[in-house]
Amino acid sequence: MPHFIVFIDVETTGINPAQDAIVQISAIKFFGTQEIDRFNTYINPNRSIPPEATSINSITDAMVADAPPIHAIKDKFFDFIKHSVLVGYNVTFDLSFISAAYGAALHGIPYIDVMNWAHTYLDLPNYRLETVAKYLGFHATGSFHDSLTDCEATANIFWKLCVQELSSDSYIFHAPKPAKRKKFDKFCPKEIVPRTTPTDTSHPLYGKKIVFTGDLSITRHEAAQMAVDVGASVKSTVSSKTNYLIVGVQDPTVVGSGGTSGKEKKAYELNALGKASIKIITESEFMSLLGEVIQCG
Repeated sequence: MPHFIVFIDVETTGINPAQDAIVQISAIKFFGTQEIDRFNTYINPNRSIPPEATSINSITDAMVADAPPIHAIKDKFFDFIKHSVLVGYNVTFDLSFISAAYGAALHGIPYIDVMNWAHTYLDLPNYRLETVAKYLGFHATGSFHDSLTDCEATANIFWKLCVQELSSDSYIFHAPKPAKRKKFDKFCPKEIVPRTTPTDTSHPLYGKKIVFTGDLSITRHEAAQMAVDVGASVKSTVSSKTNYLIVGVQDPTVVGSGGTSGKEKKAYELNALGKASIKIITESEFMSLLGEVIQCG
């Protein structure tokens, strides 16, 4: 039986563990409800960090230039997490990157995804880590998308959403009565028309075919309307003609332990086969592209 709870988080160069790399890894260890140790380091990914990643996590090439490569911290990291239950927020994302770096080393280690609890027990406009943590009273001393700060936020959510009963051989978690979970709003992309005729043909989304996957901070209908208003067309499925796949927060209970939706898998497959050139971006990157219409007038 695990003796410790370890909250983990990673920051990366992108969202695909098969292509991208870890640039920061953090962990906070608890014995019962008492914090006893911390692990935190930048990682040199041996490649340039894309600007879009830096815009999210604020980690630059200069910050990781003298950091160890991922293989150099393996023994220290696994010594830190041994005899532990791993806890994270959308933790399958973090575990997929750690597994990509270390192969089967994580096999058999139990884990808990606190994001599932937030979806089940809270009724919020979105379920991003920052939103949930602030709702539950967490005050960050650092910036979100710093992996150590995200570990602290996850720990706060974990303790707020459960009452822990400790015995010699088990952890039993009790949570409040769940609220009815929100579902994706259903809409037909073909029925969405521009509120005004798009005129800026230089806008980066003009004429582009867009698909959404995952839980966004706004409804998909709203996101689709914003895209159509700048001249994009929204589709329900990924194809070789898709230009952008916008990825929201994935629910592992829906997409499985890999944390990747069918639409993402299809996009990666088409790109790998050379049948498409689909840009897979986050909601915040999508919003940044939309924002260029404001700058244009």
